[in-house]
Order: sequence, then structure tokens, then C-alpha cells
Amino acid sequence: MARVAFLQNIWTEWLGVMYLSAALKKEGHDTELFIGGKVSLLKELESYNPDVIAVSLMGIQNEWLKDVAVGLRASGFKQPIIVGGPEPSYCPEVVIEMEGISAICIGEGEETIVEFVEAVETKNNYDQIPNLWIKNNNK
Repeated sequence: MARVAFLQNIWTEWLGVMYLSAALKKEGHDTELFIGGKVSLLKELESYNPDVIAVSLMGIQNEWLKDVAVGLRASGFKQPIIVGGPEPSYCPEVVIEMEGISAICIGEGEETIVEFVEAVETKNNYDQIPNLWIKNNNK
């Protein structure tokens, strides 16, 4: 069982995140939602100790995600950060270039997130998963 932390900075229910969480829970994984800025998220994530960090991103959140991803890496978080949602689907080049981001999902993500999490959990490559762009050695 992998632990997946979903991050967001907007206090609202996102149907996409709910779908992804349900798909993961159906396969026996644990998920939690964390809402806040860099400082509060770092503290909460240290306690939860996720295997994967996931974000559903809209364009208005780009600066927030850049700040959080850099902060996570600077604090020693090595877990893969996967980003899905509208922004990666419309502007994949912008999102994949963000420092700290490991992968982005383009389009529907219910099957992709399960495959990605299971690959991370079993320490297998995830570079052939459909709908996924990945970063290797920051490229």
C-alpha cells in the first residue's frame, strides 16, 4: 500500500481529486488531502510521509506550486511529484519545466495515477505509462 498526498491551496472540493483518490483507494492505497501554503504543507507532509505527492493544477496556482515544489526539494523530500489537471493538459511544457516536478499527466488520470503509484511503490520505471510525461535527470 502506497501513501499519496494530494496538495492544493484552494479550500474547495475538486471532483478530479476525488476521482483520483477513489481510484487509488479501490486498489488499496492510502490518500490524504493537504491544503495550505509551503510552510504548513511541509510540516504536515513530514508527519504523513507520503510515497507520492500529487497536485491538480489550474493556471492561477502556478506560482504556488513552484514555491511548494522548490520548498519540498529544499527540505529533503525526494518523493516523486506528479501534476495533473487543466494546466498540464493545456500547457504541458510550462508545467514539466517547473523545478521539482517529476511527472505530469495529460488528460484523464484515474488509470494513470494508479499505474504511476504502483510503479513507484514497486520501484519500477514509469516512463511508458500512457498520458504521462516524465522528467529524467531534469530533462
